[in-house]
This record gives sequence, C-alpha cells and structure tokens, in this order.
Amino acid sequence: MWLDAHRHRRHCIGLASSGVGLGDEVIVPTNTCVPTATGIRMVGARPVPVDIYPDTLMMDISQTKRAVSAKTKAIIPFIYGAPVDLNPLLALNIPIVEDCAQAHGCLYHAQGWNFRRSVLF
Repeated sequence: MWLDAHRHRRHCIGLASSGVGLGDEVIVPTNTCVPTATGIRMVGARPVPVDIYPDTLMMDISQTKRAVSAKTKAIIPFIYGAPVDLNPLLALNIPIVEDCAQAHGCLYHAQGWNFRRSVLF
C-alpha cells in the first residue's frame, strides 16, 4: 500500500534526472494513470495528453509528434505490459521516461529493456 500511495515519486526521480522542471511539458497518453500526471506536476512541468490507438491502447505516434513543442522535455509512454513502438519516439531526440508498470518480462524487438533511458518499474 505504501508503494502504491507514493508511486508518483518514481516519476519525479525519472523526470528530474532527465532535466524536466518548472514550465516544461511532458507528453503522456490520455489513458495514463494519476501518479504519472502527479509526478509531472510535482517537478513543475505540465502534462500534455495525446490520443491512443484504440486497438492497442498505446500512445498514438503521429499525435505525439504533433504535440511536440519547444517546451517538450520528455515523453512518458504508458505500457500496459506491452511496449509502445519506441523507435519513432527515440528519433524525436526527446528523453523517454518509460513507465513499465505491469511490464515485467516484456520484450521489445526480442530484447529486454534498454537501460540507456529512464525506466521505472
């Protein structure tokens, strides 16, 4: 129960380590959880919701690209136990903070998680 009540803190750590702060924007899918948005607000940034693909419930990549602005400092794709297509997001050269809740044992292109990015379990 304690970990669940303080889940937003892991987002704060991931965002702060990516340089996100006051006045910045963080792109999230519309179906993200409350601790994600809370963590973004706690570092002084603003969540920018983008739509999802209805068949996969994953972040819509074209919507994400359109939401990018000069204030965008990070993207948090929500995973639901399956990874969003990270390659187009990585091509944007914006830090990715992966919320890997429910994604233990998940593979991306037949490999485990790539810890060059901020990965939160």
